[in-house]
Amino acid sequence: MQNLNPKQFGDYMSANEIVANVGMASGKDLQKTAEVAYSSGLGGDIKKNWIKNPLTIWHQNNTATLANGHHRLSVALLEDPERPIPVRHQYIN
Repeated sequence: MQNLNPKQFGDYMSANEIVANVGMASGKDLQKTAEVAYSSGLGGDIKKNWIKNPLTIWHQNNTATLANGHHRLSVALLEDPERPIPVRHQYIN
């Protein structure tokens, strides 16, 4: 989505930083993703223990895309959007 320099953020980013620099669905799509996370128990687990496994951000052709972690990110946006989340940056040729 965006041109993101991973060295600018390192191994942790807040949910707000991820959305601002990588992008994510908003509005109804975000709400739907969060509802799935909460109904599966993932939302409650994140609320209790936070996010332990890194979200993966793919970098290709000067763009960055969230490769996994959409449900975790949607919960983080609702629970604590400024709290750091572990991220992994992968480069696609």
